[in-house]
Amino acid sequence: MRSSTQTECNRIEQEARAAWKRLKKGKSWHDWIIVGEGLVLWRQEAMHEAGVNRPEGKGYNMAFGNKLVENKLDDMDKGDRARLFDCMDNLASIEEWRQRLTLPQRMMVNHPSTVWRRWKKAMAVPASAEPGAEPKPTLRDSVANLSEENAELKRQLEQAKARIAELEEELAAARLAPAQ
Repeated sequence: MRSSTQTECNRIEQEARAAWKRLKKGKSWHDWIIVGEGLVLWRQEAMHEAGVNRPEGKGYNMAFGNKLVENKLDDMDKGDRARLFDCMDNLASIEEWRQRLTLPQRMMVNHPSTVWRRWKKAMAVPASAEPGAEPKPTLRDSVANLSEENAELKRQLEQAKARIAELEEELAAARLAPAQ
């Protein structure tokens, strides 16, 4: 059963098909959102047809695949589609973030994979901002620490070898000494 009216569903489907045609010629975030609305609608319909409450399983996959074929979106890259679903699931926050970008940045950040990757990076809490977290060492720091550790281990090895030599001398001396 559809949650929207049939007319609304038809409008979304028509707009999604038209937007996909435009996206094949040029990239527009607005068109991606329209396609995303269609995908969300078809995902819901496919889940209903398959009798599932999660977009998983053979029945769902077949129903959703048929929706893509019917609406001529079956040539969309799977990864792009997955990122577009991710974007649609977080659209309000992504739109708020995009509004903070400059116009040239918004014009460049208009593909679902790019939007998703950059939005996630912008939303990530830096490790140094986490309470009690130490700053992540640089490669140069790591190399220096490993070199110091290596030098210490070499020094300990030399001390152990010297102690072994002392003990071997003592053992040899003890074997040569007459028993008392």
